[in-house]
Amino acid sequence: MKIEPLDEKTIKVVLSRRDMEGFQLTYEEMDCQNAGTKRVIRRLLDEIREQADLDLSRGRLFIEAFPYADGGCILYVNLLESAPAGRAGRKTSFDTPLVFAFDSLDTLTALAARLERQYGHVILKNALYLMEGRYYLLIYTYFKMDAQLTHLLNEYGSFVGKGAVPSALIQEHARELIPSDAAQVLTRYLG
Repeated sequence: MKIEPLDEKTIKVVLSRRDMEGFQLTYEEMDCQNAGTKRVIRRLLDEIREQADLDLSRGRLFIEAFPYADGGCILYVNLLESAPAGRAGRKTSFDTPLVFAFDSLDTLTALAARLERQYGHVILKNALYLMEGRYYLLIYTYFKMDAQLTHLLNEYGSFVGKGAVPSALIQEHARELIPSDAAQVLTRYLG
C-alpha cells in the first residue's frame, strides 16, 4: 500500500493486487454500500492518519476508485469542505474548470497525450474550443490538482483563467470543437 498526500485535503492510495487480496476485496466488488468496502475504507483512514498525519474523519469524503494494472486499485480520497454552522456553505465543486489557450493543434495534441498518460484518471471532463485561431481547453478535475495541472499545461500553452467567468466567455464566443473527452479524442486520432 502506498499513501501519497496530494494536498491538505486529498490523498492518493495505491493498493496492489496483494493488498486487495489481503482486504478480501476486488475492484469490481467495491461499492459504498458494500460492507467489505466500508471496512477497508475505515482501515485506510486509520492508515492515512498514521502515515500522513492527516485526519480525514472531520467531514464528508469524496472517494473515487480506479482499477490498477495488476488487479489492484488506486483511490483518491478527498475531504469535502463542510458548511459553516447555521448557514448553507459552498461545498468543494467539481464544476470549476481550468481554461488554457494553445496556438497550434500539434502542441495541443502533444499535451493531450501527456494529460491522458499522467492525469487521465483524475480528469472529470474536458472540452475543446476554437476562437480567432487559438484553441481553448477547459479541464474539470475530481479534486484539487490545480498546481500540478497548471505546471504541465503551462509547458504547452497559456493560462486564461479558472472558474465560471472565463469558461462562460469561451463557451459563449468560441466554436465548440470537441464537447467532451477532448484529450482522449486528440490522442486517439491525432497522437
